[in-house]
Amino acid sequence: GALDKIAALRRAIDATGRPHVMYADRSVVVYGARVNGRWSTNTIFESSTASLGQLIEFALDGQGRPHATFFEVTSTSGPLMGDIVYATAADR
Repeated sequence: GALDKIAALRRAIDATGRPHVMYADRSVVVYGARVNGRWSTNTIFESSTASLGQLIEFALDGQGRPHATFFEVTSTSGPLMGDIVYATAADR
């Protein structure tokens, strides 16, 4: 299923007790929140060429807005090279 591709998953609970998740496979980073008993998700970052999802970290700020950092692989020849990317659901 779709969850088989997840390379990284992080979760947080906001001040009202509502669960939030940030997860990544090799091409997208997705944010999800439980709203009215259902999960609502948004793609936060997408790459058609780079491998994503390594070392994802996720937190909610004081207003409950999600923020994430993750590693985007730019080269696998020789030592692993890449960029640390910052994203938030407000970016999309």
